[in-house]
Amino acid sequence: MTIIQPYMVRPSSPDVKPFSERSTERSNYLGISISIPRITPKPRKLRVLGNEVSVRMEQELWEDFERISATIKASPSHLARRILVRAAGVYGPTFALREFILRYWRSAAEMPNMNADARIRAVLWHLGNPPQNHFDGLVLRMQDALAPVLTDGRVKMIATVSRVDLCDFAARVREAWGSTAPWAASEDYVAGCALEALIPHQATGTRVN
Repeated sequence: MTIIQPYMVRPSSPDVKPFSERSTERSNYLGISISIPRITPKPRKLRVLGNEVSVRMEQELWEDFERISATIKASPSHLARRILVRAAGVYGPTFALREFILRYWRSAAEMPNMNADARIRAVLWHLGNPPQNHFDGLVLRMQDALAPVLTDGRVKMIATVSRVDLCDFAARVREAWGSTAPWAASEDYVAGCALEALIPHQATGTRVN
């Protein structure tokens, strides 16, 4: 007859510290102490539509983001504006940039022959809320064209322009903007809708150019 002995729990050794009190040093199978560095996200300040936005990512991700920006010969700030405008209301700033980087490299692995500009447009297209119809798609494309060139001065100027009629609003902004405005007269209504969604109106008698 087999007798089952009761299992006795051995008390913890007094020299074993709780996990929270242990250092980052670990020993491998050779008995060599190895120090494991902790990766701390690095914050950066970005200017988006006249506002300062803080984004925290690890240095490796910032380097990835700079490489992606270089593929389309754009500054990281310009690309960040496009991402944050597209992801507004869906993702916070830090998550939006992280998600963009992840989706970009996934796209690069799945479709390595795609043009860099087309890849970024495709990733941005699926980053925010999908358009409900063809016109919504036109407005989203216009917002993507506007986002990188909406400097603080332009945002202040646009915010003071009356917008009772969106076509007239966009025409007046285009005239104040000059020959570098990223839309033609035939696109005034689309541009007006895009600008109305991006920049709140500020009733003021002072116009900043």
